[in-house]
Amino acid sequence: MRQAGFEQIKRITEYESKRNEATKLLYSKQFGDKLNGLLSALEAYYASDEWKQDFEADEAGLLPDYVKRGVLSEDGIYNLLERAKEEELEATAVYSDEHFIFGQKGGLPCIRAGEKEYILTCHPYEPCLYITDADGNMTVVHNAFDPSGVLDEFSKKHKVNSITGYTYDAKDFCRMVEYAAGQGEITVSDAEKLFGDWKNREAEKPKDSLVKKLLRYLKKELMLTVSLAAAIAGMIITPPSKALLSGIDWRTLGTLLMMLCVLEGFKQERVLRPLVRLASNLKTSVTLSLFLIFGVFFTSMFVTNDVSLIIFVPLTILIFRNAGTEQYILPVISMENIAAIRGSLLMPFGSPQNLFLYGQANISVWHFMLHMLPLCVTSAVLLVVFVLVMYRKNLREAVVVNEGEDSAENNRVKKTAYIALFILIIGVIVTRTQYWYIALAIVLAGIALVDIKLFLKVDYVLIITFLCFFVFSSSITANPSIAGVLEKAVAGHEYWWAIGLSQLISNVPASIVLYPFSKNFAGLIYGADTAGLCSLIGSLASVINYRIYVREYPENGWKFIKTFTLISWAFFLIVVVPGWLLSKWNFF
Repeated sequence: MRQAGFEQIKRITEYESKRNEATKLLYSKQFGDKLNGLLSALEAYYASDEWKQDFEADEAGLLPDYVKRGVLSEDGIYNLLERAKEEELEATAVYSDEHFIFGQKGGLPCIRAGEKEYILTCHPYEPCLYITDADGNMTVVHNAFDPSGVLDEFSKKHKVNSITGYTYDAKDFCRMVEYAAGQGEITVSDAEKLFGDWKNREAEKPKDSLVKKLLRYLKKELMLTVSLAAAIAGMIITPPSKALLSGIDWRTLGTLLMMLCVLEGFKQERVLRPLVRLASNLKTSVTLSLFLIFGVFFTSMFVTNDVSLIIFVPLTILIFRNAGTEQYILPVISMENIAAIRGSLLMPFGSPQNLFLYGQANISVWHFMLHMLPLCVTSAVLLVVFVLVMYRKNLREAVVVNEGEDSAENNRVKKTAYIALFILIIGVIVTRTQYWYIALAIVLAGIALVDIKLFLKVDYVLIITFLCFFVFSSSITANPSIAGVLEKAVAGHEYWWAIGLSQLISNVPASIVLYPFSKNFAGLIYGADTAGLCSLIGSLASVINYRIYVREYPENGWKFIKTFTLISWAFFLIVVVPGWLLSKWNFF
């Protein structure tokens, strides 16, 4: 078979080395001439005919297996360049808010205003501020000031004065630049009038009421909104009472709170760094993806599907981002979602619904595992097939996992404390002790001792979402009319009812609601463990996955839903009928 020539292989290897070095410098925040030179070389290579020739040679299978070729992925260099643009400015920022970032880029003051970016320079002899946008268009602001001096003053938390006597804070300066940009040649007085008129209009606008702010927040937090609506509807159906409170699964909520707190500590202290080192030994995107997906698959059996995603999804984002292959993040974490749902079904404590249903059934752990094994094994095989299909164009695509730089600030005491608390939580889950609330108190007290500020970083929205769904399920079960309808409709159709109802209230509350009316235990548990493949609401593990991703990429929420739905439905359509047939195999 014909192979690429020595010079071509040498060129690819050289640029692969440049990409790796640039990635390390970028993610360790080492900005400067060296990084800029590497990025310039990579950008020139990416735009050249040589890159196209090398890419085509890779597509045709002409490169030897030992050649690392992450630099030839279609979006690898582009994503690295885009990331560099964002990181450099943010790393040097002296001011940032929801609209502006003011920092330094390429050694020059730079402002990002919404979607646009402006480089600021000044005339060496005359007081002129030059504002240059990405297309090279320039605005000259006369009688202005040196932006480097402004940058320095704002870094010291000082304000600056213009020749007109106007006092600028950092936000006002950013506004002035944004409103002056594109105006041609103007004076600082004109620029101040432009943004001053805007400020006056903003001041005249009525401030948003608390209700409007709340509505805007609920619009942003879609899953929280759905769960709150469900809880309110449930309390209208069945008014709040002591019975309603007793029907809530406080144990699950307490366990989730413990996990979220401790795993936030893992994130802050980089406790999971050994997993990155282990992944760094993997040389292809296929093996890396399989490692991460099956990491979720097997850990979900023991620490629940929710927790396995909390551990591995941030790790996946970190690894693919550092490797310059962010295009794979969404499909891989979508398959991790499937792995969490289908891997966790093997064990009684793999998911909250399994834990609940196992607690209701008088069967041994081994008997339970025997009945769940066929679903688990076939799901594992299908996941391997899905990964191979995703990388079908180049199964040998090389990847370099950049470990980044170790932080000297990591605290051994905190690390040890979080690991010890994590072991305690696993013990609570595995033993199903009735004294989980004591463990919760120990975990919260332990975190308060080592780092009380950690509580400010925990994702409490997830806890509230779970709570609202439990309120809804408890309300529905307590209503005699709804209970009567369910009793007639569910028996004999548990599998389909579990899948369908889970799309409205998720599989954990659906399992709680349907169990009293079910005669076929296998149909109920198989349906609940399949329901999470249909939609985000189908399994609250999917909600966790969504929230972790949008915290990193807040603008890509809809993109996540589309990718997640496409991959999950492809899997669902393959397994749904075999699952229904298997549900005829009675547990007892």
